[in-house]
Amino acid sequence: MLRFGTIVPEGSRFAEDLAGFAREVEHLRDGALKIKWYWGGALRHDAALAALLYAATLHVARLPDVSRPLLAPPLLPLA
Repeated sequence: MLRFGTIVPEGSRFAEDLAGFAREVEHLRDGALKIKWYWGGALRHDAALAALLYAATLHVARLPDVSRPLLAPPLLPLA
């Protein structure tokens, strides 16, 4: 099972599209691969999602662009 976290609200048009994607994946893999969605920020804030990704508890997260440094902090310049 793959676990996907998103800030997309459950029941929105985009959420319906994502759920359709999950159903298609499950169908193409004859039920061997399932996707579990955590909608509407149910797994807390962006930093928590990043920590769950690093811990491999969550496999995919849709984060706002402003949260990218949580995933790949900028390199410090050499002194």
